[in-house]
Amino acid sequence: MKFNDFRGWRLCRCAVVAGLFAWGNAADAGQNEVDLSAAASRREALASAQGSNSAASGTIQELGSLIRNKKVTELRTAYNGRHGASLLLDPGDMTYYVTLFTGEHFWRAAKLSDERAAENLYEEFVRRTRALAEIEIRRLTLEAEKAVVEHELGDAEARLLAARNDLAIQRQQELRLDADQQAERNQVSALKKEYTAARHHLRELEARILAVEAAQHGTKSGAIDCVDRSAESGAVVGCTR
Repeated sequence: MKFNDFRGWRLCRCAVVAGLFAWGNAADAGQNEVDLSAAASRREALASAQGSNSAASGTIQELGSLIRNKKVTELRTAYNGRHGASLLLDPGDMTYYVTLFTGEHFWRAAKLSDERAAENLYEEFVRRTRALAEIEIRRLTLEAEKAVVEHELGDAEARLLAARNDLAIQRQQELRLDADQQAERNQVSALKKEYTAARHHLRELEARILAVEAAQHGTKSGAIDCVDRSAESGAVVGCTR
């Protein structure tokens, strides 16, 4: 190889190496630019997310202030249990507020300038309240049903107690009636005996009366013997001397 040819080859090789080195630096530089761009994008996304959270909190406070100052008009409100969604309008700058609340507390709020977007978000919040209220509504329903059953149970217990009281009174009255009936039967039996004895005593007295009367109208020597011929009728049928 001639010197001139060798020198040319060396120059060419150096040029190739230099070119490869330059390309590598350019590639690294390009990669660094891509990495920096991605990092910047991530920072922007994070800042946007943080800004959104801050804006959401700020929107809730802003909406609360507008409501207190009566600067917004309530367009729509839907309730499901304790949860609700509202669509409000600030007529001053035609700004729409969509909020999701539980009880008296807002926990989500959005501020929009587009009516259609506000309506769509409101419908989404309403669907959310339905989902949130399912368990609560079921609990309220069960509580109401339980209260009704407990009321019916109380009525049933009261009826049972009343029936038992009526039965106890009935049995007491039956026992008392049986005792009264027995007492009356005893009185009837006793009266019957007393009546029979009185009738017998009356017959004896009537016989003595007849004997005395006969003695008054008869002779002293005659003995009067009055015989009761009919014990059943109690009549004196004849007297003999």
